[in-house]
Order: sequence, then structure tokens, then C-alpha cells
Amino acid sequence: MSRNGESPQNWGTKLFIAFRALINVATMAGITIALDQCFTRLAGNDPSLYWFLALFTWRYLRFIINLVAFWCYSPSPILGRPLYTPSKDVTAVIPTVAPDSADFYETLRTCADNGPANILIVAPGKVLFAKARSIVAELTAQYPSVQFRVLKSEIVSKRGQVAVAIPHIETDIVVLLDDHVFWGPRFLESLLCPFADTAVGLVGTNKRVIRLDGLNLWGRIWNMLGATYLCRHNFEIRATNTVDGGVFVISGRACAIRTEILQHPHFLRGYTNEMFFFGKFGPLNPDDDNYITRFVVRQGWKIKIQYTDDSVLETKVGVEKPLATKFLGQCQRWVRTTWRSNLCSLITDRTVWTTQPYCVYSVYLTSLTNFAAVTDPLLVYLFTHSSAYTSGLRLACLIDVNNSGDAGSSKNGTGEDDYTGPEHLHVLALRAIRIRIEQLQKFHTNHIKRYQEPILAELNYIKAALKALHREHQAICDNLVIIQERLGEVAIQADGAGKAEGLAAEAQATITKTIEDLTAAIAGVEERWYQALSENAETAQEYASSAKSEKLENVETAVNSEKDENGSSEDDCCF
Repeated sequence: MSRNGESPQNWGTKLFIAFRALINVATMAGITIALDQCFTRLAGNDPSLYWFLALFTWRYLRFIINLVAFWCYSPSPILGRPLYTPSKDVTAVIPTVAPDSADFYETLRTCADNGPANILIVAPGKVLFAKARSIVAELTAQYPSVQFRVLKSEIVSKRGQVAVAIPHIETDIVVLLDDHVFWGPRFLESLLCPFADTAVGLVGTNKRVIRLDGLNLWGRIWNMLGATYLCRHNFEIRATNTVDGGVFVISGRACAIRTEILQHPHFLRGYTNEMFFFGKFGPLNPDDDNYITRFVVRQGWKIKIQYTDDSVLETKVGVEKPLATKFLGQCQRWVRTTWRSNLCSLITDRTVWTTQPYCVYSVYLTSLTNFAAVTDPLLVYLFTHSSAYTSGLRLACLIDVNNSGDAGSSKNGTGEDDYTGPEHLHVLALRAIRIRIEQLQKFHTNHIKRYQEPILAELNYIKAALKALHREHQAICDNLVIIQERLGEVAIQADGAGKAEGLAAEAQATITKTIEDLTAAIAGVEERWYQALSENAETAQEYASSAKSEKLENVETAVNSEKDENGSSEDDCCF
């Protein structure tokens, strides 16, 4: 959708966005390859040094860039004739679940001091709604120019309470704030300055934690941790916003946003029920300020951080009781939100690849690997196992040698000082060369132990294995000669047996041929007898019977005589 939600993006715009994203990804890939080549040259054959340089760069390059960008930042100036003024163009929305607290009253008072046109308070349930109305009634008379209004929500949820207030907003700018933040007298005036740029849709500010007195040791520790978190938050959003206009989130403690963004047709649907993985799962439920930030970026609006003394807000962190459900619960929610929202920005929305390439590295990707308890000890381990490491003892020795060299005193044979001035520069240079040679010798010794000795041991093992293989090969050759001789003898014996078998087969063929000829002759005689006796069937039949008996006797006689001629036994032939 376009910024105002009226018409979809045309194909030209989509292609341009995709082209910009590809250029940014290609640039990142080119930088990565260049760094890889640089690390390879610096590390040589030392993998520990290579991975130390890679991990150190991944973790601390963004800090160096952010440090430079932090000091290059410039806020939006206050104009003589501002485009927006608090009394005409600003509505403050304050969702609360503790309207009877002192912090809520102070929040209302400091907000009203800035003179917005409207202040909408949203409280859940009848009881809290009644308490909020009673508190507001006390301030109405003090600030007649401010229009106070108390709304009731049916659920205890910041998202649900803000959703109740959105339809009642009529001004161009909305300021969302928590019920425990406190403004200075010119807060709104400074916060509205970035909206002079019509492309800016969301404005964030810098935050400061109130350090309370009278806390015990643990209370001061938790208060300090809360202050540290917001200081880091301020540093990061100011730096990244300077580089490419991106931030990881605009804090919902207090932020200014254009009303048309909150009243966008698609805003409330995702704000109150955000789904993920192509709308298949959900609700995602990260912090509401993360959703607002991502929605603003996705719609093509710019984000500006107004970091000035006038726009600073104060709040309390780490002192709410009980800690287990307040500050520690906030820490758990922040961690959960980081993973959910950042992955959504990288994979689901994907707009940051086009508009915020630096934040892709410094915010979204690095936040997924920001485990200092693991990476920092790993950096120490990799460095101490690299060739660039110099032990503290050697360094101390070098310092001691140089200090003793500066004294440069020597004595002659009589024990008197020969020269009390500094040593000659050549002496110092030669001493440095000697120390360097000792270092190289130590490195060479370590190199031999680490690389050459295992290689030599492996070569000796291979040599012994080859000797054993040669001996086994010689035994195989000797056995092969014996086998060939035995095969020759077997071949001779097989040849003799084959000749004998050939003679026996020839004799058998002769016998078979004789029997076949005799059988054919008998069959011819029998046929002629049948023809002669065909006229008298009965006589022929009787004669045939007698002839058959005679034929069998003649055949048997012939067979016996044939056997006698060939010297065969009666069992050698079957008729």
C-alpha cells in the first residue's frame, strides 16, 4: 500500500525497491569479502588470529562507527514559525493501570504544562476509570486550555487501551506516553520540530533515569542497571539514526507520531493482533512500540531522533517493587521482543534491507548474536592462542630492559663510573634486534612443535608401513611361483585324462552307430513282410506275431554277437 493507503504500489516502485535491496545486499557481500581477504593477509596461516579478527570486527566495528556517528548527530532546530504547535496540533494519549499513583499524577501535570490541545486518559475497568476521572477533575481547573478526556477500556492491555483512544484523535500529531514519565516545560515544542519535514512520520527522544536517594545496596544496583540500559538505548538510536535514518525501536515511553499513521486502515488490525510467518501463526505479541516502529518503516515514513536538552524525558527504572515482576519482567520482555521483532523486520517486513542497510548489520543481525558472556571470553581465548599474543611476563621484561638501557651506566675495571649518559641509539637498536630474534626463535620452536614434529612422526609411520607392505608383497610373489608350478602339473594331468576320455567316446559312438544300422535293417524286412501278407489279414496277423517273435530272437542274437566282437559286457548297451 502507499503511504496513505489509497492505492497499491505500482510495479515500477516495487522493482525499484527490490533493486535497492539487491544493491545493499551486494554492498554488504563486497565488504565481507574485502574484510575476509584483509584478515587472511594479516593472519597468514594462523586460524586463531583470523577468527579473532573476524569476531572482533563483527562485535566492535559497529561500536566504532556508532561512536563517530553519535558525535556527528544534529537535531532538528526550533523554527521561528513552527509548522505544528502543541496547543493546536497535539493530542497526548496516556494508557494507565495505576491512576491513583503519584507517578501518574506527576505525568499528567508535566504533560499539561506543555499545553497540548487534548489529553486522553484510558483506564481499564470501572474502578480504575472512576479513579482516573477523579484525578483528572483536580487538574481540569488548573489547565483550562487543555481538553481532558477519560476513556474506558474493557481489557488491561496497553495495545487495547491505545486502540480505544485512536478513533477519538482529531489533531495532526499524537504523543503516546506511559503513565510514569515526566517532561520538561519545552518538551513538546522541541519534539514537534522534526515534523517540519513532511516525510517524517515518527519522532523519538532521549531518556534519563531518575536516581533515587535512600535506596539500599541492591536497590542502587538495580537502579544503576536501569539507567545503563536507557543510556545505551540513547546512544544507539542517536548513532544509527545519524548513519541511515534507522533505529531498532522508538521507545513507547514517549514518542510523537502522525495521526494518519495510527488511523491507517491496516494499523489496528496488526497492532492488536499481529500474526507472523505469512499470517499463519500468532499473535506475535512483541512490545507495542516495536510494532509501531516497523509499521512506520514499512509505510515509507522517515524516523527522526530529537536528542536535545529540551526533549529529554525522565522516568523511573529498576526501583519498582517487586523487582521479580517489574524490572526483571521488563528485561525478559525486552529479550523476547528483540528476537521476535528483529526477525520479523528481516524476514517478514524486509523493508529494512532497502531503507536501513547499516541497521541490518548494527542492529538486527548483531542483536541476534549479542552474547557478551560467550563472545568476550572467546575473543580472549582466540587472541591468547594466536601468534600475535605476547605474554605479560615477556612484556614486563622488555620494559625492564628498556628502562635499564635508558640508565646506560657502566663501570670500568676500577669500579668507577665510565659513562653516565644514555646509551647510543645503535646500542638500543641492536638490543631491539636481539629481542626480536629471540621472539622469532621462540616462534620457530613453537612452529616446529605444532606443525613439523607431527608431520615427521606421520612420515616415519608411513615408512614403517611401506616396509611391512613390501615384505608381504614378496611373500605373495613367492607363493605365486609355487602356485603356477602346481597349476602346470594339474594341466598335464588334465590333458592325459582328456585323451583317454576321447578314445572311450569314439568307441561308444561306433557301437551306437552299429545298433542304429541294425535296427533300420530289421524295420525294412518287417515292412516287406507286412506287404506280402496284406491280402489275408488274419493270416498276416498270425504271421506277424510269429515273425515278431522270430525278429526279437534274431535281434537278440545279433546284439550278442556284436557285443562279443567289441569285447563289451551285456550291461554296456540297452535295446
